[in-house]
Amino acid sequence: MRRINQLCMNLDNLCCEPWFLYDYDFISSYLHCYKISELRASEWFYPELRFLLTQYEVCSSVLERYPNNFAYELSSRLIPLTAILSEPIYNLLKQCLDHCHLHVLEDETKSFQKFMSKYTIGRASVMDLDLESHNLFVLLQDKLLSFHLDEYYLAGKINEYPLPSNIYTSIKCKHFYVCLYSSQSLLVLKYAPTQQCILQVEINELMYVAFIDTEILLICSGSTKSIDIWNCSKKVLIGQYSYNESIFECSTLKINNDNILIKVILKTGLIQYLCLNLDENKSVCFTLIATLQEKPKSESILLNHEIDVFYSQGQSCIYLYFFHRFENDRFEKIENLPPLNRVIYRHHCSFESAIYTAALIWLTEQSLVIFHSCGKHFTISGKYDEVCRTPDVSNSDFICCLNRQTSTIHVFEWKCTEGIHTYRRLISVQVNNQISDCVCNIGK
Repeated sequence: MRRINQLCMNLDNLCCEPWFLYDYDFISSYLHCYKISELRASEWFYPELRFLLTQYEVCSSVLERYPNNFAYELSSRLIPLTAILSEPIYNLLKQCLDHCHLHVLEDETKSFQKFMSKYTIGRASVMDLDLESHNLFVLLQDKLLSFHLDEYYLAGKINEYPLPSNIYTSIKCKHFYVCLYSSQSLLVLKYAPTQQCILQVEINELMYVAFIDTEILLICSGSTKSIDIWNCSKKVLIGQYSYNESIFECSTLKINNDNILIKVILKTGLIQYLCLNLDENKSVCFTLIATLQEKPKSESILLNHEIDVFYSQGQSCIYLYFFHRFENDRFEKIENLPPLNRVIYRHHCSFESAIYTAALIWLTEQSLVIFHSCGKHFTISGKYDEVCRTPDVSNSDFICCLNRQTSTIHVFEWKCTEGIHTYRRLISVQVNNQISDCVCNIGK
């Protein structure tokens, strides 16, 4: 009893992680003297410890009456998470199993759920994941929620910000800079350390917005007939590329830290490919790469910084347009593909770090089709409704798919070695609630 009191005496002032809280003998003895709630799980900085103390608190209603059941109660909660437990918690689990007779019955027809955090927030309009600030931003009708997903906040840290109006329908984020916009209005906020409105623009026919650097925003609208580059923190227009005709569509693709590829489709059908250079002084320079008088198919999507892909829904061929080649050698036709969907997803791959590789992904009724920039394609059997969004900077070798009917998220690991593609199903996670949207970032 005296030793327990000594260890607990200065818990509030500890400057290092109290490893004795991972020890079975200590906790089982502690339960006979104190209540688990006195450890205040939510206040601890150490993520693994906060997770473990949260498990203790979940068991507290039973353990306060039956402290001898500690080994059984904790084991029953940790065993489904064995594959993701840290070493100290896994060692504690083994200690618990040595002190109870717990048999795990596995039913292959059922799947267990793994949650780091679960929140009830109401109906979300849209969300976006920012890997640099480790934040998931969720736009509701009258407010913006920020979920901090850094490893130091495994229990989840939520910030809530009221919005000046509810007109915004889309969101883009970049390292604590958040852009909310609709077809007629744009608002840029900064959330470090406090909420601050740094740019507000009223603009008609706003069709495309993208952060090309931490505080540099690209805006494209049909009414201005231009591509505008703003320094948000200084509220200054630092670059502009104008057209005589209205812009119908705009998209961008990052080439490297200094250069951005811009694709512009005018309402006349003309397509231009530009390179935007942003130097260390935030000076902007536009360079015209290629001009295509009209697109050969109804739909198009950038594959990488050298190839644009043209296609039509329901057809089994695509046209690759190499805009850096000579004029008479720019098109290449790829045939005998599974029927194309109208919606195609672009996936940035990381198999060959020295070469920029990418893939196009689309869904058929019974499979997932992946066309790689090496020119080959393969399919993954299964019925899926959506390919979950993965941030371009994640460089992942994983594909995340959603089946809304079964509320299941499937994750596949994919490799391409010397033109040979292999894949495996890494995990399937089923949830009890209907899934409307999903963003995904998976680390190795």
